[in-house]
This record gives sequence, C-alpha cells and structure tokens, in this order.
Amino acid sequence: MSLTLEIIGNGQTQTHVIQHAICRIGSAPSMELCIPGIAGHAVTVRSQGEKCLVYNRSTQNIHLHGHSMGAEQTSEWREGQTLKLNESMQIRLLPNKIATNAAKAAVAAQQATSHSEESLSTPRSFILRNQRTLLIGCFFVVFAFILFSGESNDRRKAMLHDFSSTILPALQEAELKPQGGKYRQLRIELQNALLRPDLHREAIANVQNILATRSSADSNSDATDDQIRKFLAKYL
Repeated sequence: MSLTLEIIGNGQTQTHVIQHAICRIGSAPSMELCIPGIAGHAVTVRSQGEKCLVYNRSTQNIHLHGHSMGAEQTSEWREGQTLKLNESMQIRLLPNKIATNAAKAAVAAQQATSHSEESLSTPRSFILRNQRTLLIGCFFVVFAFILFSGESNDRRKAMLHDFSSTILPALQEAELKPQGGKYRQLRIELQNALLRPDLHREAIANVQNILATRSSADSNSDATDDQIRKFLAKYL
C-alpha cells in the first residue's frame, strides 16, 4: 500500500509518495524522508494492511489530528488527518482518492506539456526549413540572373557603381525635401530593379510611372528626374 504525504512548512507545500512499508521521517540524512527543521528521527510511518501507523520517535510531543502523542507512542494515522511535528512543520496523509487524482493530474499535465512542445516544435522546424529553402531559392535566382543575363560583369559593375555613387546620393538628398515621398519610392523601386530579378520589369514600370508625375514643388526635381531617366536608358 503506497502512501501520499503532503508536507506543509517553511512557506512551501510538497507532496511525497511513500512506496515502502516502513518510512522513517526526520532531518537526519539517513532517513527515507528527510525534512529539515525537525528532529533527527521524528516519526516512523508503517503501512500495515489497510492501516497506517505512526510512531513518535522523538523526545518531544507531536500532535495527530489535534491529539497529543508523547515520545514512543503509536497511533493509527487515518486519511485526511494532519500530523503536526512542530510549530512550523506538519504532514497530512492524503486520502487515496485525492492522491490518485493528484497523481493523474500530474501525469496529464506532463503529457500535455510534452504534447504542446511537440506541437510547437513541428511547425517551428517546418517554418525554419521553409525559410532556409526560400533563402537558398532566392540566392540561386539572383545567381542565375547575373550569370545568364546579357550584361557582362563589367557592365553590371559599372551600373552598380553609378547607382551607388550618383543616383543613390541624389535620391537620399531629395527624400529630405517636400517631395521626399516620391523619391523614397523611386529609391525602393530602383533597388528592386537592380537586386530582385522577380520584380525587375514591374519595378522599372513603377519608376517610369512615378517619373511621369511631374511636380513644381522643387526646382531641383527635374534635375534628379533627368539623372534617373539617363540611368534607366543606359542600363535598364
């Protein structure tokens, strides 16, 4: 017959299952159930058939369900009763039904946790694999675009150099002016045209549409627009 003990003390509550017929409880390390703050060998608990007996092995009185037990006295410990060892430590013998439910709840909680971890880990690994696949796919698309496009490496280098040294600074400066939103969008579309083969044609069309929208808000707009048009005509 196993026993389930609920230990209450020092601001904590713990549950221990006793599988042996005899269990010594005390603060000594040699005890089957070691609890700090009580006598070295406080009590011995014995399972005897359907009964549970408790022996007071200390030199101090203990209290079982409100009744005092002197040194070396024995009493039957019934389910639900509390054994008070001192002012700060007490042990309750849990009824079999409560103990069984507590054990089932603990097992169910552990299984639920394991199931949740598995459920979460599966989509997470799936997402990570998809992300890696997408990155690798994008890399090969860009690589194929560079390798098989009609441009020579020298021409592409010249295009990127002109964009980074001339077009990009002009766009960044224009973004700080009243028509900044227009040039911010132009910069994004041009970067897509240069770096995203899948958006190349769409980005160029967007750039041309934006340039077709004229504005007199800034006298420098026409100069920046002309730079972009020349860049498009030369490289794109």
